[in-house]
Amino acid sequence: MEEYGMKLLSMKLILIFFLFSTPVIVKGEGGQYFRVRPRNSSVQEGRDVTISCEVGNRVGIVQWVKDGFAYVIQSNGEIVGHPRLRLIGDQSTGVYNLQITQASLTDDGEYQCQVGPYLRIKSIRANAHLTVISPPQKVEISNHPNKKKIEVKVGESRRLECVVRSAKPAATITWYRGNIQIKGGETSITPISIEGDKEVQKPGENKKELLKYDTHGSIVIVPTADDNDMDYTCEANHPALPYSMPLRATIKLSVFYPPTMPYIEGYTEGETVKRGQQLDLTCRSRGGNPPPQIFWYKNSERISSPYRNEGHFSENVLSITAKAQDNNARYRCEVFNIMSVEPLKVHVDLTVLFAPSGVTITGPTEAKADEQVVITCTTENSNPPADIKWTVDGHNFESNASRTEPAPEGGWITTSNVTFNINRTSRSIVVICDASNVKLTENVVRTHTITVIYPPSKLSITGYEEGTTIDAGTVLRLLCTATSGNPLATLSWYKNDRKVPGTTRTRDHAVSSELTILINASDNNARIRCEAANSATQIPLLKVLVLKVNFPPDKVKITREPQNLHAGQEGRIICESSSSNPAAEMSWWKGGIPVQGTKNGTKPGLHGGFLSFVELSLDVTEEMNGEVYTCQARNNQMDRSIHDATTLDVLYKPIFSSIEPYELIGMESEPFVISVSAMGNPNEISYTWTRDGLPLVSNNRRISVRASTLNITKLDRHDAGTYICEATNEEGTTFYQLNLTVQYSAKIKRTSTSGIVYSPGIEAKLFCEVDGSPIGDEYVTWQKVGSNSELSGRYSTSFINKTSYLHIENPDQEDVGEYQCKVNNGIGNVTSEPILFITNFKPQMMNTPLTRRAAANKGANVQLLCKARGSPLPRFSWTFNGKTLLPNVTEHKYGITHTDLSELISNSTLTIFRVTSHDYGKYECRATNKMGQSTDMIHLDVTSPPDKPSDLEVFNVTHDSVTLVWKRGFDGGLPTSYQIRWRQALDYEHRYHYLDVSAGEYKTTITGLSLGTYYVFSVKAINEKGDSGFLPDLVKVQTLRPNNAENLPDVLLEKGDFTMNYIYTFAATSLIFFIINIFIIVLWYIMRKRNKSRINKSQTADMYAPSTVNGDTMTGELSSVSDEKSDVNFDTNDYVVSAISQYVLSNK
Repeated sequence: MEEYGMKLLSMKLILIFFLFSTPVIVKGEGGQYFRVRPRNSSVQEGRDVTISCEVGNRVGIVQWVKDGFAYVIQSNGEIVGHPRLRLIGDQSTGVYNLQITQASLTDDGEYQCQVGPYLRIKSIRANAHLTVISPPQKVEISNHPNKKKIEVKVGESRRLECVVRSAKPAATITWYRGNIQIKGGETSITPISIEGDKEVQKPGENKKELLKYDTHGSIVIVPTADDNDMDYTCEANHPALPYSMPLRATIKLSVFYPPTMPYIEGYTEGETVKRGQQLDLTCRSRGGNPPPQIFWYKNSERISSPYRNEGHFSENVLSITAKAQDNNARYRCEVFNIMSVEPLKVHVDLTVLFAPSGVTITGPTEAKADEQVVITCTTENSNPPADIKWTVDGHNFESNASRTEPAPEGGWITTSNVTFNINRTSRSIVVICDASNVKLTENVVRTHTITVIYPPSKLSITGYEEGTTIDAGTVLRLLCTATSGNPLATLSWYKNDRKVPGTTRTRDHAVSSELTILINASDNNARIRCEAANSATQIPLLKVLVLKVNFPPDKVKITREPQNLHAGQEGRIICESSSSNPAAEMSWWKGGIPVQGTKNGTKPGLHGGFLSFVELSLDVTEEMNGEVYTCQARNNQMDRSIHDATTLDVLYKPIFSSIEPYELIGMESEPFVISVSAMGNPNEISYTWTRDGLPLVSNNRRISVRASTLNITKLDRHDAGTYICEATNEEGTTFYQLNLTVQYSAKIKRTSTSGIVYSPGIEAKLFCEVDGSPIGDEYVTWQKVGSNSELSGRYSTSFINKTSYLHIENPDQEDVGEYQCKVNNGIGNVTSEPILFITNFKPQMMNTPLTRRAAANKGANVQLLCKARGSPLPRFSWTFNGKTLLPNVTEHKYGITHTDLSELISNSTLTIFRVTSHDYGKYECRATNKMGQSTDMIHLDVTSPPDKPSDLEVFNVTHDSVTLVWKRGFDGGLPTSYQIRWRQALDYEHRYHYLDVSAGEYKTTITGLSLGTYYVFSVKAINEKGDSGFLPDLVKVQTLRPNNAENLPDVLLEKGDFTMNYIYTFAATSLIFFIINIFIIVLWYIMRKRNKSRINKSQTADMYAPSTVNGDTMTGELSSVSDEKSDVNFDTNDYVVSAISQYVLSNK
């Protein structure tokens, strides 16, 4: 059906086109023809193309056909179903060009411009082929994707493959080595089906497959060293690619190949160099990839020297300074990389000429006269060998023997000897060795001196006279002098045959040595010896002296007997000094005072001195522990002494430090720590705690014991008792007793039973059993509920066994009520539940003015209430017009109920059903018990308007609201609501605001008031019979003002310098305001005086209770007592004066 519709639409469009396209045939013209025929063309995919077709003398219908499919052309040139195709040109002139925009592969095909026949004029048609070409999308080296460079070895064949993708027609491939084209290679083309092209073929078009082509090409290369870093490029050629922008893929080769044979520059083998000459040997090699490594070797030992690679060259420069060891040394260079089978080598052998750097002369340096000596001279290595010449004491000498031998470091070593006798007349002989290198004309000279020797003649010591004494600590300087001798004598000092150093000085033909000694105790009787010797002496000259020294003791030693001192026993302390010369004087000191009663003695000591000792006997006590005794040893000859001290370590059993007070007090549920301390020696003391004779264990969760500390984490009242701490050390045991009292809050355990009736005239007793710590009569008080005064007179209290008793003597009606006992021991404050005390008394009526009145309409039911108090509980009876009313006697007229409200109060309700005019009047209610009776009258009337409320008071005030409370009046027997009215407290203000209050509500809040403004308030009651009328506007109150600067208007908070105009204006305004106030006060006083006789003094009394301000709200009471027949208005001054008056009155 859809296809039929399309055909119908096509026929209609052809018909319309025919009608619009049919030209007017001019009679006598020729046949239609192509003025411009369509031509074959090509277009790149995505671009626009136009196929030309111009018709001359057109009379037939023009249409375009592609591959045998005719396009449906609309009158505006658009082609149905082919939005990218359009007929363009001026059709009136015969131009019917076909324009294709954004050509796609589906547009590729055979196009025909057709002109239909008309009458006898034949149709004409012309063909043109449109080829749509598509440039390649990508070219890549397919077997090395995503690589810019590949590594190959020289001579190793390698295939490079290239792919040019998605082209139409298929692209061709050209290979380049660098910029030079490479011939040959293999190429293949693979068609690729294109799915999802821009357009799908329309129904009716010839179905053909859409294809693009991938071109695959490859070449095989055998790289050489010249291919290193060479680019190989695959270039795609295609008619859609501009010549200036070819599509290419390039890959670079890294060809591995070995380096060339190295060579050495800087030295030619056979040249000679001198020692110390600088030499640069350069080893170079060309090529090689990767760049080669170059190393130097000297005699097969590798030398550290950096090499560098630059371009196609690699080199290593070895800088050396020629040495003797370099003579005949072989320097070898080796070059290699990973492509080398073995390193490439080249070498040079050096020849180095050098003179000897020095000579060595060996032989004696001293000799006696006429003695024969042999001197030897040996050269350092030399190339060629050196010649040696001798000079002795200024004369040339021939060598006795000379020889030459190779040196291990290179070159030759020459050795020569010379022999001669020492001249008796000479003090010294100089020998010279001269070694020279003939080729280098260089020589080395060395001298050797021989000294002629003989012994010294005299030796002496000065600085100490034998037989005298010197004090230890003195510096002693001894001088030993030796004269003559060659060489001068060597002086040596000895102390007790032990060599000690001295300071030697030489002067002319004498030598002296000074010995400095710091004299100490060991120098007493010491032997000091000085010896003089030179190379000519066989036995040294010597001098000896003996020292005498005074020295003090250097230490004292203190011992105790016995070693451990125990309190209550006897002991001794003994002090012995070290050696002293003369003997030291010994003494004991305590606190800077010498101790008497000591025993002294001496005996021989070290270094020829004497040992001294002193002994002190002690009666040991505990107090002596830690006392310090000082021992002094004094050398009176030297006026020097030494001291040492000992601290007595007295062992004793523990002693407790007292704790005040002994009675410890803790609070229940609080932590409590008892800590005592005991001192003893030894100080390792163990503690044991007991309570009431039983030991305390430390594994209790609440009570823990740690040494001398008892920690109770949470006191319990049962923890009270006697605690004993037992302290024990090795010397014994001591006990310490503590009493713990636990205080806890008071509580009431039991009280008298409430509601018991006590006989009148007989003493009654209420009890209150309490518990707590502390507790006693002074912590318990009794009070009567509702009474602020203390119980006295017939009341008394007693306290026995934690129970407080309240005694009431001869109880009567006044004593009836609830009593409470209150216990407060400073920790807890508890008040008992009320205890109702009852004694018999006759009934008391408890009706109020409101309950004494009742009202009801005829036919309605009404209840009359009657309440009385008495013991026993009263019973009620009702009487009307002298007759006792009984319920349910006749026609169910009356109903009477009785309710006991408490142990003392009963209530009776009389219900009158279907009220008639005969029921109005006064009803008598009688309450009776065994103690007597009481009556009261209840008045029943018809319904009426309500009475006025009373006691209108201010309950609360804020900055914008006032809360009022009041008491209701008689409601007239009907539901009653209320209405509040208010206005600003101004004489000229008579407009009121009103607020209705629902029935049963006696409190309301008026909101929306102004800040800090005075208002007057009134209230009235309303029922269906009428209203009570408003109370006088006597309740007056001011809303709160701001209580801090934050609530003030901004203009009041601004600070700054006012101009004088502002100051003058403010002053004038204030003055005017003050005058007006004075005038108002005077006027008010006159008016008040005139009206004084008219206004009752009891009309108004404003009482202001003290107020407490909490934030914005003032709580307090404003009470008003008003005369209902008066209506007095107060202005602001009224309020101020009244408030002042009330304040003065209340404070008199």
